[in-house]
Amino acid sequence: MAARKLKQRAIGALVGVPLGLLAGMALPQSRVGYAVAVLAATLTLISFSRYIVGFGLRCFFIAPAASFAGGASGIAEERIVNVLIGGTFGLIAVALTEIVWLRVVRKVRSSG
Repeated sequence: MAARKLKQRAIGALVGVPLGLLAGMALPQSRVGYAVAVLAATLTLISFSRYIVGFGLRCFFIAPAASFAGGASGIAEERIVNVLIGGTFGLIAVALTEIVWLRVVRKVRSSG
């Protein structure tokens, strides 16, 4: 499950961020554009039943918001890196939890 979620997040970030950067470069910078992008990114938290679609669109809308705020490329790179690093830590945590859980179960079975 954790590996699948990491894959979905990575795909969403790797597709959404570059497309969002392109949209941010194509659109005129304005406070209204920034507000709409931030609102749209926030609405993706509740608007999509498929996680990969919601996450990809959230990444998409964050990129033009960053572009309108003046720091698009750095924020976009950080977004992709943070998704991959966070997912890796999540996978490690799941693996360690499973190892500890299996040891506890074995210990309970052997003493019972």
